[in-house]
Amino acid sequence: MIAKTMCVCPNKINRVVLYVPSGIKNAPAIKSASMMLPMIAYWITGKEKWLKKCMLPMAITEDNITKDIYETAKLSIDHVKIKKGMPSNVDEKLIKKCTAPTLVMAAEKDCLFPGNGVIERAKKIIPNCKTYLLKGRGHMNFLTDEEKEMIVDFLLG
Repeated sequence: MIAKTMCVCPNKINRVVLYVPSGIKNAPAIKSASMMLPMIAYWITGKEKWLKKCMLPMAITEDNITKDIYETAKLSIDHVKIKKGMPSNVDEKLIKKCTAPTLVMAAEKDCLFPGNGVIERAKKIIPNCKTYLLKGRGHMNFLTDEEKEMIVDFLLG
């Protein structure tokens, strides 16, 4: 949403952090196909094991699926009408109008928004861009204390 906002009202953005962002460089839909069969099995059976298998490609390890993350995903899947398909990538010409300092933090093993591709495109299309690759991590991950401090320092910068 923030990347799209950068396109629509670039003058309203003073400083921004894009954390595992969609809309910069999305993975091909086939990359998320491994989540579809477990999702269908979950919808049919309601069994926890299928929901966890669905989440695993995004989490990389079960340690990243905390109780809070699991419950949030479960509530979303059970009660929210999820839009089918990936969000579209931002328009290059529009986002270039946003000159606010931007920190893009992308996860190397993110099956939805692969880190290296996100960072490569972000450097090309976002004028005042700093990037950081979350090595070895997927879409669901935890920041280190140093990374949290990096974000705070950047936003206060």
